[in-house]
Amino acid sequence: MNLPDDMALFGELRVVVHSADNLLAGDGNGNSEPFCKIWLKGKYGDKSPEKGLPSVATTVQPKTRSPVYEETFKLPVVSYSSQLVCELWHKDAVKGKADFLGSVEIDLTPIVLEEHSIGGGGG
Repeated sequence: MNLPDDMALFGELRVVVHSADNLLAGDGNGNSEPFCKIWLKGKYGDKSPEKGLPSVATTVQPKTRSPVYEETFKLPVVSYSSQLVCELWHKDAVKGKADFLGSVEIDLTPIVLEEHSIGGGGG
């Protein structure tokens, strides 16, 4: 896993993206071509991919508003105060860009601190 030189690996997070239901239509035909972009943010800024941290994305699911992904990713945790960011996008082939559908952020701080102090991180 390639990290910028000024960052140390605190741990690794396994993320499983299962599915979504009843998404907004991204096309005029009532469907969408959704995909998720996922990364961790925290100590190193709000837009971790711009700071050199890896981001991952699911495959694009064609013509659906209820995509099923069942995809697994691993992300580096470089700060005990991290948030998991998952953005949902519609891939618009006509416009040649992606349209934002929504996002969620999950605070991982309690999980990371508990794992680090109890389960075997090192404290």
